[in-house]
Formats: sequence, C-alpha cells, structure tokens
Amino acid sequence: MKILLVRQDKLGDLLLTTPLLRALSRVGTVDLWARREWREVWERLSFVRGSETTYRLGLRGILRAAQQMRGFDAVVLPKEDSGDHTVAARLAGVPIRVGETQKGYGKFLTHRPSLPEEAHEVDRLFVLGSVLGELGLPGGLEFPVPSGERHGALVVAPGGGGTTPRYGRYREVLEGWDGPVVLTGGAGDLEAGNGLPGDNRIGKLSLAETASLMAGARAVLATNSGAVHLAASQGTPVCVIETSDRPDYFARRWGPWKTAGAHAFAAAGESEPSPEAVLTSLRSLPERYP
Repeated sequence: MKILLVRQDKLGDLLLTTPLLRALSRVGTVDLWARREWREVWERLSFVRGSETTYRLGLRGILRAAQQMRGFDAVVLPKEDSGDHTVAARLAGVPIRVGETQKGYGKFLTHRPSLPEEAHEVDRLFVLGSVLGELGLPGGLEFPVPSGERHGALVVAPGGGGTTPRYGRYREVLEGWDGPVVLTGGAGDLEAGNGLPGDNRIGKLSLAETASLMAGARAVLATNSGAVHLAASQGTPVCVIETSDRPDYFARRWGPWKTAGAHAFAAAGESEPSPEAVLTSLRSLPERYP
C-alpha cells in the first residue's frame, strides 16, 4: 500500500505524528508532506520519504498536488482544516481519503472516524490511521539526533508557540531556581528571552542542536508548545506551563507523550500560573542528570 500523510502545520503536530508514521510504515510505504521549516525532522525519519508542502495551495497548487497524489492508495489528512489537500486527493482519485473535519469539503473524504474527545492527540491520530490496518500501540515521539553532552541544566523555551499564550513571569521562576539554566528557541523568540538569567542560546541553534541540548538536560520548561514535544522526543522530563483558556483540555490532549511530565496551572481567577506553582511543578519531576 502506498500511503501519503499530509502534515502542513506546526512542529509539535509533526512530532506528535511520528508514532503514527512509524506504525504506518509497517502497513505500507509512507510519504510525508510537511512544511519546509521542519525538514530537519522529516529528513531524519528513516521510515518515510518527505516532501515540502504549504498550508494553503491555491487553485494551481491544488491541481499540482492532485497530479502528485496520483498513484497513492491512501491519503491521511490529520489537520482538521485541510480543505485544499482534501480536494486535491479527490481530484487525484485516491481510493482511501481519511481525515477529520466538519466542514463542507468533508464530503470528499471516504473515511471520517469519530475521534475520542478526551484522548491524547497521539491516540486520536492512531484512530485515523487504523482505517488502513492494524497498527498496534503507539510508541514514543521520534526525532533522532546525535547524543549531546549530559549537562544537567534546566532548558527553558520562553517563546511559546502554537495557540498557547506566552508566559510572562519566567524571570521570577528562574530567580527561584537553584541550578544552571539554558535558554533556547528560534530567532522569533529573541524578545521573549531578553533579560532572563541563564546561558542565552535563543536563535543560535538548529532544531537538531536544540533537541540534542534538551536530551542532555535535567528538565525542560515551556508553555504547551512544540518545545514540549521536542523534549519528549528525547525522553526528557518536561514541566508545562498551561496558559491557554482551556488548560485542562490542553494538558490532556497535548501533554508530554511517554516522558515524565508535570503541569503548572493558574489559580482560580488568575490568567497564568504563579511562579511558585511553576517551581512546585518543576521540582516534582524526577531527577535526571543532576
């Protein structure tokens, strides 16, 4: 079976899909279409063949994608808003088109499994993939990188990401933390790291270098964003600062997968967790490379 999976959204979404990609590779050959900025991830996955795509294709892009989709037996579209790629798959005549949407273009899908509302995102993805065969239980997130130094520092990603608001009290948290700190993130996170104590490497590392840095850390501290899943791909404990307006839901659906995790929640009437709540959650994580 020739399978195409389209993951045209954020880093965390792609990392959360790696267990499904691994499982599908035992069912057939798997191609992955993802955004070019995550090339470092999909080029390191030996069980898929990666190509670039974008979120919106436009008319010409849909026709071009339809041409490229011909010959596939199945297309899996995990992102709910995948209208352009869904239309392309229908034009290409791909026999099995699996996805999740309540929008009008859902009529072009052949399978729309009911996904459990209370489940983690990885388990929801496996429900989609199970249309194509028996997948077994999901494994961990995968992003193979060279082993780095076991430095034992707390790695902090202050920039946020996804739909999660940034946390505004990192300085107070880090002033109460007893141990070395390394700040990390992309070039767009430079402002978020301004003035924070620690070894500031924001904007200086590739994605693989960041993952390697996390692999050697005592723990990672971040809001519910791609940084959480990057840490989980290395088996590193994660403290997640929940800043969304649905913190319980975010923690349940997008929490750390198959790695030690703790969540810091805001008190009633507050918009974000207090530094004390963050430090309590952070210190509850198991020791690693102390």
